[in-house]
Amino acid sequence: MRLAEVLSSPQTNTFVQVDSFLDRKLAPGRQKRVDIGRIRSTYFCNHCNDLMTFATRENGKLYCVGVSDTQVSIDCVLECAICKTPVKKWFLIESKDKIYYPAPEVHILKQSEHLSDDVMLENRCPVSIGVLLDKAQHAYYEKLGAGAAIYLRKIYEQITVKAAEAKNIPTKNANGHRKKFAELLKNVDVIAHIVPHEFSANGYRLFGELSDILHNDYDECIALEKYNDLRRLICGILDNIKNNEEMLKSLERLGWNEEDNNVQD
Repeated sequence: MRLAEVLSSPQTNTFVQVDSFLDRKLAPGRQKRVDIGRIRSTYFCNHCNDLMTFATRENGKLYCVGVSDTQVSIDCVLECAICKTPVKKWFLIESKDKIYYPAPEVHILKQSEHLSDDVMLENRCPVSIGVLLDKAQHAYYEKLGAGAAIYLRKIYEQITVKAAEAKNIPTKNANGHRKKFAELLKNVDVIAHIVPHEFSANGYRLFGELSDILHNDYDECIALEKYNDLRRLICGILDNIKNNEEMLKSLERLGWNEEDNNVQD
């Protein structure tokens, strides 16, 4: 496996063996041009109006900067496959042993990216929620598990309130106070079905899990371990809402409705 494959994959704490890319020790601050393959990542490109693969240039070597015997950093620019819109990305790579040894075992210790207004991580949702998803991901990259959970919980709250408003479901009790989230989610899901059926019985449990990370002195490592799965469930809700909206539009365009369910010969 080449190093670019690791850098193109989700960040984990698992060390993976890769082909050698350094033939000698790289002193701190010194740089060397390395051939590690093409780094790829998927983003939503506003120019192309679609999810696109962004990659480093073909046959283009990247510069590696020494940090220590076990760490190096790599800066790169990924471009949209169609319109060439750029995304700047940085990685701090760590190895189990000396990073310049043959076939080192490595993982991404930290990474960051700079997205312009033309690029988004997701396109499942309105811009305001997309911004929160971006912030959650960046908090995760910085190993701020509780911070990432705050953004995911805020997204869950916002989409539930927006769904309630769209269906004219009251978000406040008779005394004018906001409904508890469990009550509001139940009211919304009965009508709008925002939670996918695969975990509809655990819709509030997801919110509770995110809240526990914030209020129960969770270890940051545990929060980070749970992040990808919790994010996937939040994105599942966003996907479900988007799919439902698209299906309703298709039914409307076809002229189908609930009164027209009879099959005619």
